[in-house]
Amino acid sequence: MKLSKLEIDQLHDQISIDPLPDDYPALDKMIEAFGFHTFYLTGDGLRIFEYTDVPIDGGHEAVSVRIAPWSSEEKTDLSLHKPKVTGIKIHFADTPQAAAG
Repeated sequence: MKLSKLEIDQLHDQISIDPLPDDYPALDKMIEAFGFHTFYLTGDGLRIFEYTDVPIDGGHEAVSVRIAPWSSEEKTDLSLHKPKVTGIKIHFADTPQAAAG
């Protein structure tokens, strides 16, 4: 899912990570491979966030999904694998995009 500016800010406030910028050189290839998402590069690879079906008062829950781990210790290449839900959960305060689901 593509996060709104408000959701990006809320996610940053909770776990201090920033998304890849819109002018990131490989972004078009990532969208082609994985769909339209807000992408994050972290110490363990490429992540996206997806809403869960867990109801939360005043908002929505999302989980981190690692879609491509680093293939080397140098962290210069990613390898594809089955998406893996990590233990990271985010609470988004209710936003227009979240309400639309």
